[in-house]
Amino acid sequence: MGIFTVHVTKAMARGNIPQAHNVELINVNEFEKGYISSDGSVKAKFATFNSDSHRWYINPDCFAGLLGAMLELNADYLGFNGFSTHDAKSVQSKSHINGVAGDLRYISENQNGERTELTDSFFDFKKQEEFNTALYKFGWARTSLMYSEYFTYKKHANTLLKHTRHMRKDPPNGYRHHHHLHICCFDFSLIINVQD
Repeated sequence: MGIFTVHVTKAMARGNIPQAHNVELINVNEFEKGYISSDGSVKAKFATFNSDSHRWYINPDCFAGLLGAMLELNADYLGFNGFSTHDAKSVQSKSHINGVAGDLRYISENQNGERTELTDSFFDFKKQEEFNTALYKFGWARTSLMYSEYFTYKKHANTLLKHTRHMRKDPPNGYRHHHHLHICCFDFSLIINVQD
């Protein structure tokens, strides 16, 4: 898959409060070229990188789980919206600390990583459900559920994607998940480190 630089920094608690222990992070931009097997049958790549707040950093174990899900579907069409900053801080959200929670754009039928809302005609519901299932298989949404929103799909109101819960709060101090999937709740007990 590649060799990545592990960046060590102080862990953060909610509210970006520094902790006594350290965390490891990987800069996802190091995966800009993605991965493709020699025969071209297996691939994984982010189609777009979208973070004005520079939330490019993810926990290595969480990255392994995300890559597993991407490889499961040969996904080279995801839009990466960010996890944490280089110093493990959360920006524009309280839960994006330590690289263990992040945002991905919903999957478009155009498979180009474009901004996609749950109600867009080009939102690929089937592929998104498959991806959510793959995320679960590789450790995500195991300790709780990922965040999305209720939406209407084929005239069915209050549709909710697999392994997600409805997370919406109207202003002031509100938050929405109609244009991105918040992946979180990774089960670290599933990780087995293999060393040569």
